[in-house]
Amino acid sequence: MAPEWYHNAVTYANLYNPEWARSVFGEHQIKDSLIQLTPENKIFFQQKAIEMKKKAATRASEAAAYAKTKLQQSKVLPTMYPDYWGFGLGPTLNNLEYLAATVPNKVKLALKVFFGLVVVFLITWIIFKSKSVKQRDTFLQQN
Repeated sequence: MAPEWYHNAVTYANLYNPEWARSVFGEHQIKDSLIQLTPENKIFFQQKAIEMKKKAATRASEAAAYAKTKLQQSKVLPTMYPDYWGFGLGPTLNNLEYLAATVPNKVKLALKVFFGLVVVFLITWIIFKSKSVKQRDTFLQQN
């Protein structure tokens, strides 16, 4: 009969690295250690297992969210080049590709805004000129 600490160690190893524990202790020894645990240790290891499952689920959801974000970024952003030589060429290429991908859209928007303002200015100028011409004509007619 093995001591209590041995069963705790086997169970702990199985909890944190099951493949390694199976290769070192064997499936039969792991099952035997689980049976030999004291009730307090069984509760402790059950709580640890639940905690690890929650952490694994959290990591999985975070990894899925990260993958989704990366997929969305890969649709918008160009390929990210690493800086192999340390001269700043990788980030420069990244910036150039980003600008090449985003500048046309920004230029189109800027042109739309510019031409919209030009149209508004022309309409305002035409209205102002027509009013000033009317005022001039009325002034000349009165004098």
